[in-house]
Amino acid sequence: MKVVFTIAILIAPAFATAQSGNLFGQLVRAEGGAVNTLTEKKYTGLVRHLEEKQVSSNSERLFLEYLFAKVQRQFLRTYQSQVAFSDLFSTGRYDCLSATSLYASLLTELGIPFRIVETNYHVVLIASTAEGEIMLEATDRFNGFVRGANDIEQRLLLYQSQSPQADGNTVSFQLPGALLRQVNPNQLINLFHYNRAVAAFNHQNWVGCAVALEKASMGYYSPRISSLGALLITAVAEDSSWTDEKRLKFVRQFYTVLLSRQHDVATSY
Repeated sequence: MKVVFTIAILIAPAFATAQSGNLFGQLVRAEGGAVNTLTEKKYTGLVRHLEEKQVSSNSERLFLEYLFAKVQRQFLRTYQSQVAFSDLFSTGRYDCLSATSLYASLLTELGIPFRIVETNYHVVLIASTAEGEIMLEATDRFNGFVRGANDIEQRLLLYQSQSPQADGNTVSFQLPGALLRQVNPNQLINLFHYNRAVAAFNHQNWVGCAVALEKASMGYYSPRISSLGALLITAVAEDSSWTDEKRLKFVRQFYTVLLSRQHDVATSY
């Protein structure tokens, strides 16, 4: 049984920048290793270039438009769901989460306030400038630089109403209600762990899914987590290769992430 899950970011009342700490380093290290020298060189080179461009620019809007296009040209080459953050630098593969995380890291370095908003199946970033709000829609190469409150609102409504796509070999899972809320930049790491949980589930790696869900839930809660947790319990119960003893041990080990706050799944947003 395969399940399609996707992630997104949406608007909330106030803008914020990432908290103290190296967001880029946190995102790379969350994948389980040290920052690759070549990856760091590419990133720091981009930051220096953008800092110089920012100083010489007399328009925040034009600077962000340049930044948006620069990242698209240099790093975002091939869309592929559920890729690692470091894939941006090694292969050019990206999805909405990894690309949005790169924009978030860059805007943090440049001191530009922004907010990240998640819907059921997508993630987007909205920056605050003296010239108004600007959405950087990482997966839309040609029309992803969105200006104006009305246009941004229409985009958000579109993302909020989207449903997952499925093919003949994939079960499409849709969350009840419409998720629309702000995510702290430092919680992007939690969303990467959630994506890993989905990948593990789709490979019938029940323990790997639970471990990743447990990491995703640390400092972050979403009905998406409890929904997958409930689905995972069902999958384990129906897996004929598991003994009752193994199932009981599994539930005891991952009780918190599997069973806590599942009532929130039915909550509408």
